[in-house]
Amino acid sequence: MFKSLTSRYLNGCRGWTKIRRRDGTETIAGAISTLTRPQLLVLGRHDQDGRLRTVGRTVPLRPDAVRQPAERLTRAVLGHPWENVCFSAT
Repeated sequence: MFKSLTSRYLNGCRGWTKIRRRDGTETIAGAISTLTRPQLLVLGRHDQDGRLRTVGRTVPLRPDAVRQPAERLTRAVLGHPWENVCFSAT
């Protein structure tokens, strides 16, 4: 938000300017449960040392929200960075 230090909010007046900022980064999404019915999604990002770290997760997916991510998921290959890592759905 950009505004004069002395200005105050006036309802219905456009005296302030809102700047939206978007930063992008490459991430990896994984699912907990099965490929066709994921319970929740986990988001990972490589750190400065190249290790894949968990940076977020969804809440448990509603049944009507499962189809779209399920269409894009593929089975992980042996040796993927999250092999033998346990995540909790709660």
